[in-house]
Formats: sequence, structure tokens, C-alpha cells
Amino acid sequence: MYKLFHLSSVCLLLLVLPFDAFTQQTNVLYERAFAKQEAYSTARATIVTRYEANLGTDLKFGKIGVSETPVTVVVTIDGTRKVGGKANVKGGGFSPARYYISGGDPVVCSVILPDKPVELINIDKTKKVIVSDWDARLYSDNGGASQSLIMGATLSIGDKAEVNAGVYSGSYSITFLYN
Repeated sequence: MYKLFHLSSVCLLLLVLPFDAFTQQTNVLYERAFAKQEAYSTARATIVTRYEANLGTDLKFGKIGVSETPVTVVVTIDGTRKVGGKANVKGGGFSPARYYISGGDPVVCSVILPDKPVELINIDKTKKVIVSDWDARLYSDNGGASQSLIMGATLSIGDKAEVNAGVYSGSYSITFLYN
């Protein structure tokens, strides 16, 4: 019985060897038939300085004396003020908004203006006027190293009963997208 066990082990070993040898030959043939090609590349990243947008001047419509409503006051991006309706706007105190954009070289950006009207509320929070029809233009400064944004809008004063004398204010947001 010992001899039989020994013989079957040898037989088993003999059966495994030819199969293993066949597998090695097949792998050699496979590698020759499908040659590999490797390519190398370099990954790079450029880190630029942080962009900043800073307010230089608020959007100001100035002093407005309303005799009849409705009234519109437009502050343009070229720095002029136009009045629609019966209002007295003598004197200064108006200006388009100005933002300064810097950082990186060169600064390239686009702007998203408010997409809806903004309410300006008086100090008592009982009366309001509306700002809408936003307009803006980007200007390159310093050979493209910085930009300025000039922004104007239209102030609408509705029914005279809806406004009182006083200061009206509100906030809006604009978004700078850096390309």
C-alpha cells in the first residue's frame, strides 16, 4: 500500500508538471503577440495669487426733490444722471458704483449683476423705492494686471404716498467670475 500511495503521488506530480509548462509557454506567446508600449508625461499646476474685488465707490443717486410721481433717476456708467418725471436733482452727490479687481496676472473676469430689483428702505422701514436695470462695464487697468468695474442702475419712485423725505438704503450683490 505504501508503494501505491507513492506511485500515485508521482503520477499526480507528473500530470501537474506538463500543465504548468504549457501555461508558461502560453504566457510567453501572449507577451510576444501583444507587445506593451508605455508613455510618460508630466503633470503641472500653476498657482496664482488670490483675486480680490474691492468696493471703491457706492452707487449713489444723490439728493432728489420729488414734486410729482412717478419719477426715475438713472445713474449711468459714464457718470451722468438722467431724470424721468418731475423731480429736482440739482447738485452733486451721485456716482456709479466702482469696484477694483486685482490679483493674478493678467486679471480676466466676467460679472453677474443682480437679476432682480432691489428695495431701498427708509430709516423708519416704512417706505421704499426700487433700484433695477443694472448696467456695468469692465475696464482693464495697468496693462491687464487689474480691472475696474463701473456699475449704474435706475432708481424708481412710485406713488408719492409711498415715499417720505429721508435717506433710503439697501444692499445688493454682484458676482465676479475669474476665467
